[in-house]
Amino acid sequence: MRFCFAATLVTSLIAGLGACGGGGGGLSSQPNPPPPVPPGPTPSPAQPTDVVTYKNDLARTGQNLTETVLTPANVSAAGFGLLRFLATDGKVDAQPLYLSGLTVQGATHNVVFVATENDSVYAFDADSGSTLWRVSLLGSGETP
Repeated sequence: MRFCFAATLVTSLIAGLGACGGGGGGLSSQPNPPPPVPPGPTPSPAQPTDVVTYKNDLARTGQNLTETVLTPANVSAAGFGLLRFLATDGKVDAQPLYLSGLTVQGATHNVVFVATENDSVYAFDADSGSTLWRVSLLGSGETP
């Protein structure tokens, strides 16, 4: 009885395995090649990196990992440093912020924003240094 059960089990397993293997291709069949990948967008020229928070990013690293212009060879006292002083009504309290290509008064400017100890906020043209606008955040009758 035991032999009959074992023979039936082995026969069933062989038949089941044979049924599972059917339908596969032989060695001579080639898989279909993957469809061609469409070309990606062409990279745009390097854009200025806007600085819209303290130390450039939320981790406050101060790093600009997309910098491609400044190198040790071209950063020297002869060609790198202070461009101008910008007149404000007091000490600048926070890190200046920078936005490129901003439309102000109908024209496109690269803009530096600063806030002062006297509760004023300024927008300066980063290229010319001219004042684009100034606003006082003091309420009526308040003093800094």
